[in-house]
Amino acid sequence: MNNTADMVDFELFSDAQGRWVCRVAGAEPQVGVQVVRSFPLSAPMESISIVGPDGHEVVFVARLDSLDDTRQAALVQALTEREFSPVIQRIQPRHEHHLVPVGADDGNGLIGRAEWKRAHHLHTHLQLAACHPAH
Repeated sequence: MNNTADMVDFELFSDAQGRWVCRVAGAEPQVGVQVVRSFPLSAPMESISIVGPDGHEVVFVARLDSLDDTRQAALVQALTEREFSPVIQRIQPRHEHHLVPVGADDGNGLIGRAEWKRAHHLHTHLQLAACHPAH
């Protein structure tokens, strides 16, 4: 079922268990829907879908600002709960001598290049703030 929000009356709300529920006029409520953006970076307020638990689109919203305040708020809340948008505050350079593989210590705090490459390839390393040479 593909319903455009401009053409269909729907309600989106969260139930007591925190699951999103979509009720389209004349149909049974669908529990466990997800709200997804089609183009989250280039057009975040356009082409938004409410997708049922079976993966099929229940409602398509062409533009978020075309909805009333209640539906807009519910869609924004559902999107906020679903999406994670990290903000990069700083990038620190990584240098080989600052990486120490986990579990590749030979007992003296020394590791060979082969062990380092193997551990680095497996992405099992710790970033150290300072590197001190072994004595």
